[in-house]
Amino acid sequence: MHKGFLVSLLGALLLAVALILTARESPAVASHAKVIPNPVWGLDIRVNPPNTGNLDANRNLAFAVDPTNPNNVVAAYDNYMSAGSQAAFSRSTDAGRSWSGGRIPLVEPGQMVPYYNAGVAYDAAGTAYMVTSVITDTHNGYYVMTNTNGLMSTPRPIVFTTHEDFHSQGFLSVDPRPNAQNVYAFWLYTNNIGSYFQGVWMRYSHDKGLTWSADVKVSDVGNEVSFGPSAAVASDGTLYVASQQLPSYSMEHEPRLFLDRSTDAGVTWGTDRLITGAPITRIGIPDWKGRELTLPGSEKCSLIRIHHFPHIAVAPNDPNTVYVVWHDGRWDQTFTDCTGTGKHSDIAFSRTTDGGFTWSKPTRINDDPIANGIDQWDPGIGVREDGVIGVTWYDRRYDSANPFWYNSAYSQSTDGGITWSPNTRVSDTSSNSNSLTDVKGINDLGYRKNVAFGPDYVLPAWINAEQAVNRADFYTDRGVFLPDATTTPTTTATSTAVQPSPTRTATTGSTATVISNNTSTPTSTSIPATTATACSIAFTDVQLDHTFYPFIRCLACRGIISGYSDGTFQPGNNITRGQIAKMVSNAAGFSEDPNPQIFEDVDPSNTFYTWVNRLARRGYMGGYPCDTVPEEPCNPPDNRPYFRPNANATRGQLAKIVANTAQIAGDPTGQFYADVAEDHPFYAWIMRLTNLGVMSGYPCGGEGEPCDEEERPYFRPYNDVTRGQASKIVSNTFFPSCQTPLQ
Repeated sequence: MHKGFLVSLLGALLLAVALILTARESPAVASHAKVIPNPVWGLDIRVNPPNTGNLDANRNLAFAVDPTNPNNVVAAYDNYMSAGSQAAFSRSTDAGRSWSGGRIPLVEPGQMVPYYNAGVAYDAAGTAYMVTSVITDTHNGYYVMTNTNGLMSTPRPIVFTTHEDFHSQGFLSVDPRPNAQNVYAFWLYTNNIGSYFQGVWMRYSHDKGLTWSADVKVSDVGNEVSFGPSAAVASDGTLYVASQQLPSYSMEHEPRLFLDRSTDAGVTWGTDRLITGAPITRIGIPDWKGRELTLPGSEKCSLIRIHHFPHIAVAPNDPNTVYVVWHDGRWDQTFTDCTGTGKHSDIAFSRTTDGGFTWSKPTRINDDPIANGIDQWDPGIGVREDGVIGVTWYDRRYDSANPFWYNSAYSQSTDGGITWSPNTRVSDTSSNSNSLTDVKGINDLGYRKNVAFGPDYVLPAWINAEQAVNRADFYTDRGVFLPDATTTPTTTATSTAVQPSPTRTATTGSTATVISNNTSTPTSTSIPATTATACSIAFTDVQLDHTFYPFIRCLACRGIISGYSDGTFQPGNNITRGQIAKMVSNAAGFSEDPNPQIFEDVDPSNTFYTWVNRLARRGYMGGYPCDTVPEEPCNPPDNRPYFRPNANATRGQLAKIVANTAQIAGDPTGQFYADVAEDHPFYAWIMRLTNLGVMSGYPCGGEGEPCDEEERPYFRPYNDVTRGQASKIVSNTFFPSCQTPLQ
């Protein structure tokens, strides 16, 4: 097969996280609806091809079922390997019993890397969509492709920008109505020029992904610190999106979940409405830096990153009824462990029947005893054509020998979420989250996994983390609904016994397959793994295990920093004020003409002239008046100040420059560091970065740093900063959770 056609073919389902399967007319769901028993679970099924080695993990899982032929199912996920991250897909032509697939090839033009946030969806006509983020050294965005009657479209950009703007946590949703052509893409939009967080934005296509609108802002003013969009389209075309908003980007505040809607196919949006009318109760404890929330992953205090993102679905025949699930700490115990104090977690549900104006009281779906200190977290949700709601999550109750390990669990409702069936264990074997440590030393199970329904089956998604190796697979189980069976729903705790782990053999995925049209048999083809080469930058003195490796690589791969002619980076060398100007200006994406000379010692021939002027004209860096020292005389008629580009930068100076350039606001109070009182000249900027988790200090008790009554740490504001330290601070500020291909 021609290589170009193969790339287009695989790309065909290139992109979009989503669910929305179909929405055919069905009887209204009511409290007296027929009880449908839980599905009967079979053997676990691996969706991704077999792993070829360690350091291979898959996260952020998505399914979609073809409404015109439910034997056809597509899946997308983010594949993280030691050779680099790249979005991937799988396909089943037997309703989820077996799978084949592989990594999505590089996208033309320019060999762009399909990076993460991969997802899939079908419309009512059986057109398949796939979306993924793409990334280069200088640009990022989202691309979409479609698969219609075997003809694969050319990859089309939804959005594509320089790294001044960044789009992440993408979610794609498709209008399920017959003859509808509406496709929607949502993301968290961040901007490195103005205020960093810009909220949830979207673009829409009204012609099946051929052309796309300009940016449309969804989040209301004041809700710019929003994350994790989840979208769904109702049976009348009403478009809903939910997201988490965190006031002031601070873990001191309880997360708030919002729902917004558009009734004109994404052109305009209403008011963000607070789900349940109140904040939720956050779960978990702060990570080592106090920046993210985590759950303990073992008795040795390994940590699992968690997110408070909501996940939504719409009733199939009532466009005003929306269901939402999330994890919540309101019913469980407070615990102190590892890095702090927090709450254990349960799975919460609420619904609105008037489009988001009012909400039901949150319901606890997991049925183990209340406040038993066992965590359930990261739910996914789906709705069948007849109104059955299915919810899955990670659950720690089922393995008494390994209380920190987790399984996949399931419950369903046949009366619109009023009552819920007894919880059932889905996964055959328990998983150890410590197999999934990322570059920050935190275990990461991702933030998305959905539930897909066929007419008589259900496919939940979960990560099966293998023991003793840094590896994890994308798994499902084909739950079958048996006809004419009966069961009784429950809303009380009934499942109290700990079940031993079964030892069944899992069904595995097979070789890679070309994604074909919605009726024909796919052509099995051996597809070699694509090697991402978007960033080949390496320094001889910054190896993979170096403390500052991920931060130096993050900046180098984006052209923000560079090394020396001998191939080194010299991370232990002090960084100068000129080098800082270059690093910070580039990270912020400033590119305007530097204009006339400002400083006496930085003329246009100076190596750092461009970057110094860009920061100075914005007021982010300053100089020293002439005649302050004998070596810096005033030179009429301009009497320019001096910048001292070759002087070493201190930790306090760097905090001020970075905080100002990133426009990190806030009025901190109270003394945190023993050597940075509230009247310290760099106090405000140091504390702003500290509160953001970008900078930290040193434990007291060392020479010259005695412990006071509160045992405050020391910041050492006048110490010089090294190139490695500066890389970490700039990377954490401008590119949080930064990843680069081949990292």
